[in-house]
Amino acid sequence: QDEGGDREEVMVNKEGILISLVQDKDSLLKALEFIDKIAFRSHRASPPPAPEVLFAAYYRGEIVGTIGLEFGSNGKPLPIEGRWQFDRLKTPLPFHRNEIVEIGRWMATKPSVSAALFYVATFFALSRQKHYCIAEMKSKIAQHSTKLGFIMLPVHDAEIVFDKIPTSGLPYYINEPPALYMLNLEQMHQSIKSHTPPLDAISFY
Repeated sequence: QDEGGDREEVMVNKEGILISLVQDKDSLLKALEFIDKIAFRSHRASPPPAPEVLFAAYYRGEIVGTIGLEFGSNGKPLPIEGRWQFDRLKTPLPFHRNEIVEIGRWMATKPSVSAALFYVATFFALSRQKHYCIAEMKSKIAQHSTKLGFIMLPVHDAEIVFDKIPTSGLPYYINEPPALYMLNLEQMHQSIKSHTPPLDAISFY
C-alpha cells in the first residue's frame, strides 16, 4: 500500500527482522561498511559507489543484509551500462531505461534474509512502474536465483569493459567473472513470495 511520506519499511514477522530504506547519513555509512566487508571477504574487491536506493535488513539492531537499486531514464544511463558493452537492440527483454531497475549489492549474513530483501526490492521497483530488472551475477548467485524461481535471461555477447572499472573493483570481474542477465520483475516478485516468511503489510509512507 502507498500512503505517501518519507519512510519505507517492512517487518518480517516470525524472524524479527526489519527491512528499511536507508535514508540518513549514519545509516548509509553503516550499510556501506557492511557491503564493503562482505565484498572484500568474498571477492577481495571494493563494490561500486552507493546505489541510488538502498535497503538494509536489521536483526536486533545489527545489519544482516542489503540490496540496492538504480534507476535510469532516456537521458540517464544505468551504472551497469558503464561496466558492460552489449547491443541494446538485442537484449532478451526490451531495453527501455525508464522501465528497468538495476539490482545489486544483494548481500546477507542471516538465513532467509536474502529472499526477503528481493521481495522488498521487487515490490519497490514495481511500485515505481518498472517492468524489468538487469543485474550482473556470478554463477553461484545465478544458480541460487534460479532455485528461487527467477527466470534468468542472459544478455548474449555482453562483455565486461575492464578499463571502466576501478582497480579496487577488478578482482570481482577477473576471478570467476559474472554474467549479465535481464529478468521480468513481476515474475521475480511472484516467485519470491513462496520463499519469504509472512510479512507485515508493506507500507511506503
